[in-house]
Amino acid sequence: MARFSDFLGRRVQLHYRAGSNAVPATGVLVGDSGRAVFLEESFAQHSGVKQFRWEIPYQCITKVEDDDPMVDAAPAAD
Repeated sequence: MARFSDFLGRRVQLHYRAGSNAVPATGVLVGDSGRAVFLEESFAQHSGVKQFRWEIPYQCITKVEDDDPMVDAAPAAD
């Protein structure tokens, strides 16, 4: 069962362990295999768009949170 499927397609800030270091990563959660999550980040470089995708195993993840809190905000009352 995918633990982070609620975050699919959303921009998240994820904290994970890499060796003895705590590392933050920000990107769009594009996949959840049930064993790892996949983040993707796009950026412009030399008049082109590049994409970077990385896999982070569940056992390394310490925290996942929305990077854009306005996405879940309730609409303003009129």
